[in-house]
Amino acid sequence: MTADNKSIVGQNLNLIYRRAGAEPVAALQDVSFTIEDGQFISLIGPSGCGKTTLLKIFGDLLVPTSGQLTINGEPPSVLRRRQAIGQMFQDATLLPWKTIGQNIALLGEIASRKPPPHEVAALANMVGIGRFIDNYPHELSGGMRQRAALARAYALKPRILLMDEPFGALDEITREHMNDELVRIWTKSRLTVIFVTHSIAEAAYLSDRVLVMAPRPGRVVAEISIDMPREQRPAERFGPELTRCAEEIHHHLVTNMQLGNENEPA
Repeated sequence: MTADNKSIVGQNLNLIYRRAGAEPVAALQDVSFTIEDGQFISLIGPSGCGKTTLLKIFGDLLVPTSGQLTINGEPPSVLRRRQAIGQMFQDATLLPWKTIGQNIALLGEIASRKPPPHEVAALANMVGIGRFIDNYPHELSGGMRQRAALARAYALKPRILLMDEPFGALDEITREHMNDELVRIWTKSRLTVIFVTHSIAEAAYLSDRVLVMAPRPGRVVAEISIDMPREQRPAERFGPELTRCAEEIHHHLVTNMQLGNENEPA
């Protein structure tokens, strides 16, 4: 594994949760990877496999017990201090007493670099909710609230965007539409995106590469490259190539779940 100044490198990452009076829990074991600058990477695996734990290490919310993670040659804490890491969660987490425009500007305001009104308007237009900038969150649908959350993350002008199942609570058609919107926005910005999902089809459709994780403890068991050009994917969402990639992801998930079950104590 080689690193350069435009990549994210994880080397033998281990994380053990320790709590007084309880057995230690190994959340991650010897996780290694390289992510090139500007790639769209999905993490997929069963519940409890450490996807969110790994995402928190990327975001400097957790420190690994051992091993090392560097982002462009620096630890995540450096980028966190520079506000260069954006995050999205399954819930939009918008403040209900603020308008959509105020919510978009919020993180920049907290970081003492509040975006001017024209930038907020441009961000709202970018995600397709420009006409709702003066509305409040309860007046918008779930998909539109997630658009606002995406604009809020972009307001920091991050270099890396961490996304923890941001569309998991949406209906299938809205989710597909949000996938297309995310790809459209990402194609223009070329941020590095690390995307946690439980959806095999979503992982295959969105990603440059998919890291498949297995539980007990969490580890990367496969890396699958999705080589289909972006412009072909909307018309081929259910075509043979993306279906083949989804089947490969499914195979690794099922195989490693079976192994995990066999290794469970009786």
